[in-house]
Amino acid sequence: MTTANKTLHVVSEGANYATDPTTGYLAVPADSIGELTAVRTPLQTAYATGRGLPTANIAGPMAWSFDFVIPIEGLSASAAAAASPPADDYADVIWAHIAGNSESLDGETVVSSASSTAVVLGSDDRNIQQLVPFYEAGVPAVTRTQWQLVTVDPADGSYTLAPGFADFGSNPPTSAAIAYGCNAYFQTAAGQGGNSLMFVYNDDGTEYSLLGGRITSASIEGNVGERALMSISVAGDRWATSSIAPTATAGPAITPAVMTISPVHFNGTAVATRKVSIDLNISATENKSTAGLHGRAGYDNQAVMPSTEISTLRDDNTWKAVQAAQTPGRLLVQFGGGVLSGGALGTCALHVEVVQVEVQNPEDDEGRSRQSLTLPAKDGGFFTGTTVARSWQFARA
Repeated sequence: MTTANKTLHVVSEGANYATDPTTGYLAVPADSIGELTAVRTPLQTAYATGRGLPTANIAGPMAWSFDFVIPIEGLSASAAAAASPPADDYADVIWAHIAGNSESLDGETVVSSASSTAVVLGSDDRNIQQLVPFYEAGVPAVTRTQWQLVTVDPADGSYTLAPGFADFGSNPPTSAAIAYGCNAYFQTAAGQGGNSLMFVYNDDGTEYSLLGGRITSASIEGNVGERALMSISVAGDRWATSSIAPTATAGPAITPAVMTISPVHFNGTAVATRKVSIDLNISATENKSTAGLHGRAGYDNQAVMPSTEISTLRDDNTWKAVQAAQTPGRLLVQFGGGVLSGGALGTCALHVEVVQVEVQNPEDDEGRSRQSLTLPAKDGGFFTGTTVARSWQFARA
């Protein structure tokens, strides 16, 4: 046996907690899969036998847990004008589970752009707070997908965007640009989370069905010039050896996101950074119930509030002022340049409606002065006085 020979599949359990859906298992091209802890808690007994010795345990509830790492990757095929995103894959299932809300948007034509923050699309089918990936070969000067957030929607096909198109004065989008379709996952209130997950874990030929799964922690690390990777911990209700044997795949359907031509924007301004670290800060707890087969009626999110750390060139006066004033601003992180290749953009974006710079620490980067900035998510409604439908969201295109 070898600890390296593993495969992993995932499927949503829908509304049926800890129940095998029997179909729809999706291969997870994990970068690594940790060892499975699958236990049945021993319940100690101490019956009075007159011999002064502990008596035999009885079998208690089951539980399981393991860690795995996946690449951040866009959709396997991009949705151009009037086209829809492809069928959901493993990453769609995972993000819907974490966020609790999802949507799929078709691609749309671009009619015109009057300024860096104003665009007219062929149809009025986008709304406030939706992320839109724009792509046109040769735009901007270094070609890439330009992720934008809709901030104003007059309901006539025109939109105001943030942070705005780069190089607009010299290289604006034309009618050849496309607002590509995407899948987006978002949270609207604390305590949300999607349906539970089932995993099929194959450990060098020994296969386990892992039911009632809940992702208990997730973080993304994106270092310049490297793949962006997401580290995940998951735990669940019950397990059993099985022989489902779903088909495995060789790897990701497309090239995963690489942290080049992947800008970060804070408060509408691009911030040059050598790395991005995002902790989703998932707080998940068991819903304990004596009626449950293993003492659980579910496993739920209590909160998901991302905190982002970036490493930028040291500019003490600027960032000290931002931190001192506790200036709120939007955060937009792009993963992968999103240069169309083989019919796929292969890019993702994380948007947080309001963050603040809470911590700034100086650091040495091979002799270059940098500072690490920590930007946790905040309640957007506190600053606007209105309901913010999406406190954060993650989109794939």
